[in-house]
Amino acid sequence: MNFIYLAVTVVLGLLFKNAFKDPELKNIKPNNIFEDFIFQHFKKSKIGLTKTKITKVLNKAIIPEFNAFKIGKTGNPNRRTKEHSVNFDKVFLLCKSKYPEHIVELETYYNDKYFDHTKNENKIKGSSGANSSIDGFYYLYVAVN
Repeated sequence: MNFIYLAVTVVLGLLFKNAFKDPELKNIKPNNIFEDFIFQHFKKSKIGLTKTKITKVLNKAIIPEFNAFKIGKTGNPNRRTKEHSVNFDKVFLLCKSKYPEHIVELETYYNDKYFDHTKNENKIKGSSGANSSIDGFYYLYVAVN
């Protein structure tokens, strides 16, 4: 039994190590992207419920705990985390969807909602720029420090 446990542990360790040899991932630490709060959103009719859940997470678990935040969208969380690593310590993925228009709507909503918040680092209201996906999903995130 101990041999099986040891073998599984070694194999998982090697898989984890090899995952971070990817050029996109090699310059970031695996603990910089957090998916603890991520919600999946697939139906337009349920966007209100998704907004309610994300707002609760932002107001109770994220914004009070950090000095600054910036909300955005991406189709490549690893690249975006690397780009934000200069000014922010962590990135929390808040929502993922197969439909980029859902994430654009959420980003616009949250950038407008928190635009005047004293900890908000977003300088432009609304959503900016198109993004392409590396895995078929689009993400709403909040970068914090």
